[in-house]
Amino acid sequence: MLKKLQIKSFLKIIIISLILSLLIAPLRGGYIEIGTITGFKLSSIVGFVVYFHLTIYFLGKIRLSNGLIIISVFIGISFFILPLYIISFSGAQASHLEYLIHISSIILGWIFYSVNSKLYKVLIFIFSMTLCFWTSTTGYDLWLHKLNSGTFTGELNNQIIYDNFPIQSDMGDTIALRDFKGKYLLLDCWYTRCGYCYEEMPKVQELYDTYKNNSEINLYTLHSRMKDETFSSGVEILNKKGYNLPTLSICIDDPKLKELGIKTYPGVLIFDKESRLVFRGNIDTAAKYLERKFEE
Repeated sequence: MLKKLQIKSFLKIIIISLILSLLIAPLRGGYIEIGTITGFKLSSIVGFVVYFHLTIYFLGKIRLSNGLIIISVFIGISFFILPLYIISFSGAQASHLEYLIHISSIILGWIFYSVNSKLYKVLIFIFSMTLCFWTSTTGYDLWLHKLNSGTFTGELNNQIIYDNFPIQSDMGDTIALRDFKGKYLLLDCWYTRCGYCYEEMPKVQELYDTYKNNSEINLYTLHSRMKDETFSSGVEILNKKGYNLPTLSICIDDPKLKELGIKTYPGVLIFDKESRLVFRGNIDTAAKYLERKFEE
């Protein structure tokens, strides 16, 4: 049985770990940015570094078995997040990778402490920090892309032809995707109340300027209009903001949007010359896709 002093040490580690998790949590909100790293990426990196060193410190300073120290740090990290997963596992998917990154920091800290060789310690430290930064940056981009678009890279092997898919011009005329056959078609899907859509719009404009004279592709924004909006609302909004992007329109409740996998905004769709959906993702990965496609 645990002695009274050991129980106090066990609870002390849990409380410290819990407090640190509460201090790290606000970083997820994106209010702090270091370079281009913010949100879950920043909280993942900070949490990994903190828990890695904290685990090593506890293992060297606290008179408690290694196993109990690891368990107590784990409990502190998991105190709030595990109940959240139980209540809504799918609703908290964006934080899953961050949680795994933090748990891995405990394990790697334990391994680092347990190794006696200085060379091995250096190698483990380098491996741990490299894994932390790659997983928290590139890895998180892939994870979020998978959640939002259904694929890690955006590329699809879709053989369905969407040539009957109807959208409207800013004049209200109905256009089918068959009208774009023979060319690639990129649609940047957005809606009026999407703040992040406007943040990404300069990238859309830049991509449009890059390919506007390319005879093999058409690039449009696709405004998902709400009930109080008209066919021309999207282009009017963008013009007022200084963009000269060609804009099409669709009802935001159109079931075709869900069929095409638009679950969050903004979302980018690319159709090939036969009106097959070949890409679904964000504007950054879409730009890379087009760069690869037209360099072939």
